[in-house]
This record gives sequence, structure tokens and C-alpha cells, in this order.
Amino acid sequence: MNQNTSDFITNHDFNLLCEQLSATHNPSKPNIDDEKLRAIGLVIVKFQRLEMTVSSFIRLLSNLGHEQNVFTILTVKHSFRNLVATLKTLAIEKDFHRMDDLDKLINMASKAEEIRNQLIHSIWTSRSQIKTNINQRNGLICKFEYYDKNDLLQIVEQIDKIDTAIDAIKWDYIMYCNENGAVLNGVRFC
Repeated sequence: MNQNTSDFITNHDFNLLCEQLSATHNPSKPNIDDEKLRAIGLVIVKFQRLEMTVSSFIRLLSNLGHEQNVFTILTVKHSFRNLVATLKTLAIEKDFHRMDDLDKLINMASKAEEIRNQLIHSIWTSRSQIKTNINQRNGLICKFEYYDKNDLLQIVEQIDKIDTAIDAIKWDYIMYCNENGAVLNGVRFC
């Protein structure tokens, strides 16, 4: 653990203040099942893996295989939406050989991001998940939805399948390039 995180969890002044305030106030907190919390955590972890796979595919298509630092500088501030747009744009530029399949995977990855965002930017209660938003046309919007742990685990499984499929099509591209005499930076064949 880094020093900043250690300081955060051991902040003496905050802990004293919290003890003082807790002596006169006992808020009711939702009782969320541990398995549901674990499933929410898996959504986050699996999605981050998907983001890493998309980034590695971009690095491959941009032919920056040996330039990890340069690639990171160019993409570190990208949102997932921008990473996916970059992947699609590079694939078009490189005349990617399975563009229709990649489009399907990109669409699924974008949908996964929408669902992940909805889940992690919601208020979770013991009964439902609440997503509150505003827009110019409809004003305040509150959506109440119920997800049990099995629903969440199905989302986790779908995100994992999208990640596996994007990784597989990336590998297919490597093989396609190798068969057609194209040399990709950072890719070696024995």
C-alpha cells in the first residue's frame, strides 16, 4: 500500500472527529448481502480487464508494441469510450480484415460500459439499486432496479466473454499479419 493510502486509512484527526460525531448520531445503513457486493466488485474488476485488452489491441494496431511508455502517454487519460473509438478508427485505418466482427464486439463493449457505469454510479440499498440523473428534456429521473447476485454474475460473465472475444480477434489479427508477411512491433514468432 502506498503512503497516501496508508495516511488516508489511519488519519488520526478524522478518526477522532468521527468518534465524536458517531456518539450522537447512528445512521441507518443498507444491509447489502456480501455475495452481491462481491459480484459488484467482479463487474468492476472484469471491466478493467476488458479495458486493458482494448488498450493492448490499440497498441498492436498502432504498431507501438515496443513503445509502452509512448503508448501510455498517448492513452492514459482516455475514457473507455475514447479507447473504443480509437480502436475502431485504427481498425478502419488499417483495413482490419474482420471489421464486421470487430464492430459487434465494440458495440458489446460499449454496452458493457453503460451497464458498468449504471451499476457503479448508483446508490445501492438492501432492496434495489437507484440511479438518479437529470436531463434537459425530462428533468429529474430516478430509476429503481433490482439486481440479485445472479443477475450481477451474469453481467460479469458477459463482460468476461467480451474480453475473451476481443483478445481472440486481436490474436487472429496477429496470425493474419504473420501469414501475410506483415511484421508487428512487439510480436515475435518462434
